[in-house]
Amino acid sequence: MAGKRGKEAGGKSGGKRDAAKAKVGGGQETGKSVPEEVGAAESDQEFLSRMARIQREAAETAAAESGKYVREGEEARAKGKEVGEKLKVIEECREIAKEFERDPPLLFRSHINGKFVEEHYAGEYGEKVDKLKKNNFSFRSAVDDTSTFTTQFKAFGNAYVRRGAQRIPLPPDSEKMPLMVKDGDIIGAEADSYVYGICDYEGNDDNNHTNVFIFPGSELRLSLEEKKTTPAPAYMDPGAVPDAVKRKSKSTVFTYKIRGIELLKGIFQVQLTRKGKDVNNMLKVPGECPGFEFKPASELMNKMLDKEIGKMGAYSVEMGRVFAGKINPHRFRRGGPCEEINSFIELCGNGRIVIAGTMNMVASGGKETGKILGPAKITVDMGSIYETDCNKIPDLRVAAIIKRPYLVQMYIGMLNGKKELEEYFEKRESGKGAEPAPSGAEEMLAYAEGIGDKDLILMAREQMKTEENFKRMLGGKDLAGAEEERIRKTLEFCKAQIRELRPQVEGPLPPYNSINAGDRL
Repeated sequence: MAGKRGKEAGGKSGGKRDAAKAKVGGGQETGKSVPEEVGAAESDQEFLSRMARIQREAAETAAAESGKYVREGEEARAKGKEVGEKLKVIEECREIAKEFERDPPLLFRSHINGKFVEEHYAGEYGEKVDKLKKNNFSFRSAVDDTSTFTTQFKAFGNAYVRRGAQRIPLPPDSEKMPLMVKDGDIIGAEADSYVYGICDYEGNDDNNHTNVFIFPGSELRLSLEEKKTTPAPAYMDPGAVPDAVKRKSKSTVFTYKIRGIELLKGIFQVQLTRKGKDVNNMLKVPGECPGFEFKPASELMNKMLDKEIGKMGAYSVEMGRVFAGKINPHRFRRGGPCEEINSFIELCGNGRIVIAGTMNMVASGGKETGKILGPAKITVDMGSIYETDCNKIPDLRVAAIIKRPYLVQMYIGMLNGKKELEEYFEKRESGKGAEPAPSGAEEMLAYAEGIGDKDLILMAREQMKTEENFKRMLGGKDLAGAEEERIRKTLEFCKAQIRELRPQVEGPLPPYNSINAGDRL
């Protein structure tokens, strides 16, 4: 009975499952779409909904796959087009490179005082050069190089060049920041400002020397002489340079030398040497100022020798004769042009010029200085010239003017030193400073041990002993600490010097003494 009921039960449940299968696709399994509960019946509406969903999902899947194939096709076509364009560009670059082998592109390049300024390709080559560079094609260029060497200078404060209506600020150092000084330029300094070290780029020697110092509120005009040369371009390895590049390349050098200085207003120190030439021809003053000229420094030196021979002769005629005999063969050359001057000159603005600190005699209106063989203040007025002995009658303005160039350069040096030292401590405090470097002896020892040099190892160890002894002398401080202490002391010294020098550099100059009528020549 039990077995029969089981078969009946199985038969009934099996019949229901067969019926469900029959409703789905002719009796085939449909996975999860078939109700999981055994014996669950599916209505016609549910069956139709399920069929619609299956159809919709199939359509969406087909559409997605179709879109995917379309996109992939479009991407493939775009990629192919891009590759084609690249191949076309590469082919164009190859043709340009071949063309440049026959006709190299011309690169214009310029330098001022040895510093690179700018470069650009001739217009007809620009687009082709850009294409080669963009696509990493190498090529050789012919170079048209122009180098200009002009006046050098240093500046402090608000210094400038006036060129017509244009006013150009001067950089602190023409060697670091080149500025093209041109013929006719006016160089000036405002209040508390200076321009110094004005000279030709080629430098100074015993035969050709220029050095001009401009005080605050002063201006001068430079006349420059241009020299143009066209030297052959130089190559490190000429054999590696194509002939087409050599034929097309060229080099032009412009050298400007100071041929004249016109003092317009203010105070100047002027140092000029031109062997075999009269430097008076280089120096000009405004027309409203009195005319004057410098005599050769040798004439004053000869006067000083004559004075010493006279003193010796007054003591003993025979001694004077012997002394003169020894001196005369070594006398300075008499006559000839004034080849050298070194003088402070102030245009006082009232038709008067003051000259100081000079070894040259000065002539004006048929009179010339030279009665005072020592520090003198020479005042040139319209129709008059005065020579004042500064040993007997010191003039505070003359003394301040003569000291000023030295003080200014010391002051600028202290300012630069203070700036560098303060930057050093700022980096240390911000943690951006470098780690303390090993001592020289430690580095030497490491190197010596690395190469196995016994003598160098012994030398390094001896040096380390010396450093240890130095540490003990410092009371146990390490060398890095000692160095930092030294730097701090140097910074304090710079600050103290700046405080002391500032009023002497930035302060006004004292007035001149009144002219003594007895000093008139």
